[in-house]
Amino acid sequence: MIPILIYHSINEPRRDHVWGVLSLPPAVFARQMEYLRRAGLAPITLQEAYEGLQNPALLPPNPVVVTFDDGYLDNWLFAFPILEKYRIPATVFPPNAFIDRRPGLRERRGIAPGDPASYGFMSFDELRQMEASGLVRIESHSMTHGEITVGPRILDFHHPDGDAYWLYWQMFPERKPGWLTVDYRAEIPLGVPVYQHTYAMVERAWNTPGEERQACIEHVAGNGGSAFFQRVGWREELRAVAAEAAPSDRDSQERRESEAAYRERVMRELRDSRRELEEAMGHEVRFLCWPCGLYNETIRAWAQEAGFWATLTCDQHSNHPAQDPTLLHRLYFGQDERYLRSPTNRLLNLRFRGTLKSAHGSPVGKIMTVAANRSMALIDLARRKAGKTRSYRAIKASG
Repeated sequence: MIPILIYHSINEPRRDHVWGVLSLPPAVFARQMEYLRRAGLAPITLQEAYEGLQNPALLPPNPVVVTFDDGYLDNWLFAFPILEKYRIPATVFPPNAFIDRRPGLRERRGIAPGDPASYGFMSFDELRQMEASGLVRIESHSMTHGEITVGPRILDFHHPDGDAYWLYWQMFPERKPGWLTVDYRAEIPLGVPVYQHTYAMVERAWNTPGEERQACIEHVAGNGGSAFFQRVGWREELRAVAAEAAPSDRDSQERRESEAAYRERVMRELRDSRRELEEAMGHEVRFLCWPCGLYNETIRAWAQEAGFWATLTCDQHSNHPAQDPTLLHRLYFGQDERYLRSPTNRLLNLRFRGTLKSAHGSPVGKIMTVAANRSMALIDLARRKAGKTRSYRAIKASG
């Protein structure tokens, strides 16, 4: 069995940001990397895992793979020195649109976890410097990692506490590398409808009516701006405004992206990402990590057509030699929306150890994982009852 672990940000979790749930404290990460070495596990590269699934004789006992999604700046500042210390190979999947285009390496000395200077995304120079160590390999996480509208139903409207961050990405795609460092909510016009949406490659896009958007923005602006949202029933009021402004064809299937346009857009996502990374990094890009782990069989086939050897999911499975090696599964060990809302670092490490033991067939590992899960869930429930935290699902629903 080969467990492939998912990491994102290695930083102090930000309680004021919708993506704070994706951060793991560097001290916790260091203990986990130290555990890999101390427990006799064998960290291997993603390439070695791919080849080992096809020829198990190539694998060492107790293999494990470490991966990072999104290319956060803190991977360079805090995670990379820890990988170097314990000689842990890793794969980083940065979406091209989020890579910081500024030249040079940012200084690591003097920046502590949680400092505002630690927020952001890595540059090509920083990615190249990590690869030069021989420990890190850069692969694809798509070109844009964007979200698109996929249907006419209005889920909500942007408001002062809204967290529909993907609207900011749509409006200012060139600002993606810096979006963690700005008040992105303030840049989105109040009242903008939030339609059905998902990650960009898994469905055909929907062309929403501009009339609805403009009418809702103008209605909020003309009725006090942010003060409008103190009214009782403001959502129903905006829904009525949108309905009044809606054109006769708002629900027409003619607004759905054609199959040909969908294929062309996804192939552009795949090919452009691969080409740019290959030019910047100087090596073949072989693996694609699906944004948010979302995929379907159609785009899997297109990824192979675009030249990727294999794609990676977030399906919460380990990998075994009998499986299709072109679809690699990965494991969360607790660094996700369910368990990072509370300061439960010891329990996170218990779940981490249990996940790895379970992935290699130990029944004790399953017991450890269940115990950690239940304990963290109880702590989180108590904190939410005390009003000290909001769930990630609740935050998403608010936007």
